Amino acid sequence: MKQATFPVWPPIIGIDRAPWFVRLRDTLLTILVWALLLYLLRDGILLIIDYFSDPIFKLTRTHTVNWRELWDRFYVFLVLSAVTMLWLMLWSLFQRRRLQLADRAAPRVPLSLERHAASFNFTEADLERWRTLKVAVVQFDGNHRVSSVNAAGAGRSQSDDATTLGSAPAAAPEN
Repeated sequence: MKQATFPVWPPIIGIDRAPWFVRLRDTLLTILVWALLLYLLRDGILLIIDYFSDPIFKLTRTHTVNWRELWDRFYVFLVLSAVTMLWLMLWSLFQRRRLQLADRAAPRVPLSLERHAASFNFTEADLERWRTLKVAVVQFDGNHRVSSVNAAGAGRSQSDDATTLGSAPAAAPEN
């Protein structure tokens, strides 16, 4: 019996196996992101440099925080966050009963093979055979009904496995 072999996970591609343009792209993107990170942290970096410069452990070049400017920056974000949280809480309160009932609902009875075949005007043998196909090519007619099912795959002849169905519409199954 042949043992199943599983690939090594995670699939790591060594840098020596990557093409030159991928290495160049990754290097440029890494440098760009580091530059962006340093730009976004520039005020904090300047504060740290000022704190450890002469006179040491004293802030000399920085100014105090402008609270009005800070509030103007975060006001829109805080309002949108509050509205979103309020909307989510109200939606959950109004939908709580429906969600609780959905959790307790009994699962539906699976559709039997004969009812499934009858609803589409197939034979049970056709459905059983189609279930075993790994790849199937399904053709539809003008009424959007299945007209033929062909097995597609390596080493299989399309004409050997083709099944042509009647185009008469089937009656809807009773509930």
